[in-house]
Amino acid sequence: MQDNSWLIVGLGNPGREYERTRHNCGFRAVELLADTLGCKIDKAKFQGLYGQTVYNGTKLFLLKQQEEEAMRDGIRGDVKDIAWGSQIRSYVLQPYTMVKDTRTQEETSDTDGVLNGNIDRFINAYLKMQANKGLTQEAQ
Repeated sequence: MQDNSWLIVGLGNPGREYERTRHNCGFRAVELLADTLGCKIDKAKFQGLYGQTVYNGTKLFLLKQQEEEAMRDGIRGDVKDIAWGSQIRSYVLQPYTMVKDTRTQEETSDTDGVLNGNIDRFINAYLKMQANKGLTQEAQ
């Protein structure tokens, strides 16, 4: 016996900034198909929304799945504009050498190492700061 089911997945990013862009063409295609078939896509599952219907004896499962980029936004946190005053590290190379992270106050005199990519101390200081923030918020 042959199973007569189809899964149709449209990838996209939720949010108004992605509406009617190439980042959301998968969502739009699934929405148009759902509208044509009279199917509601309103059930949450699989990190997206889905709906199901039957068309000419075939079960159709329509899924609007979020792309990795949208899922990462929750992890990434706040993003600031690249503008004067929004830098996270200051580099002083003359008359003395110092690199200072303005968020965590972590600093080092090893400017050559930092400029060559050795930024682990700054990453660790930021992660510790974020962890302490989380602990402080949980305690409240």
